[in-house]
Amino acid sequence: MKSTNKLFAATILAAATSFSATANASVFIKDYADEGLWNAYDAENQTYAARFRSDQGKDGFWLVVTDGQNPKGDGTSHAILYGDIENNRITAYTYNGENSSNSFNNGTLIGTYENAFTTGEIHPTFGYELTTFSLDVSEINNAFGEDFDGVQLGEQNGIWFHQSAGSEFTYGEDGSIVDYVFEDQTYLDRGNDVTFHRDSAERDRICRNQPNHYICRTATQLVSAGNIGAATPGSEASGGAASGAGSVPAPGGLALILVGLAGLGRKFLKKA
Repeated sequence: MKSTNKLFAATILAAATSFSATANASVFIKDYADEGLWNAYDAENQTYAARFRSDQGKDGFWLVVTDGQNPKGDGTSHAILYGDIENNRITAYTYNGENSSNSFNNGTLIGTYENAFTTGEIHPTFGYELTTFSLDVSEINNAFGEDFDGVQLGEQNGIWFHQSAGSEFTYGEDGSIVDYVFEDQTYLDRGNDVTFHRDSAERDRICRNQPNHYICRTATQLVSAGNIGAATPGSEASGGAASGAGSVPAPGGLALILVGLAGLGRKFLKKA
């Protein structure tokens, strides 16, 4: 087991270094393996990816991430993502800062991602089911000016992730959420967790001396992000319209990094 974990870790370190370097910006990664969640953010391309445990009937979620503090209580700076696995859809709203799932009631609809999830993957060590998504969040991050962070990680990660079981979403004609009910929930509630990241300078030093090094040879493959989903803007969102919708099928881009990270998972999410 120890040797396997070392192999996974080495693969991810190399992959993250390669990917961030070629994009000429940092990729920030936070591994919450014990809670069954892995997430990453490419600051240059403004893409956010996550892979999470999705067995035991967990078929929905609400998620807020930040580049620092726990997002709860901040109702001005962040977006909240609602995940509906049955309908393969993620809906983004402005987060109202409350400790509840009700931001869709009084928040602003920012956009919708159709065909958002890759499901049915199995954890290589523990055998539970995994679900992955990878999103272009540039429209979200730029919807309301410089003071709105939207969805992003930095040198630190704050996260508020509730998964729901027995989830039922009801939508309006414009894609807005009319109702969201569920039978049970789990949670991950953290702030100011240090992320892993690498910049281009470190990779360049390696590749000048070792051009056939793993992180140099795989750079193109890792940066290629396939059909990263772009949001269909909500009716009240500002900024230009995005084209298309969907998500990256793993492996690809950030999703490829998360493939290896998922091999280090440990425990169930905590019960609320």
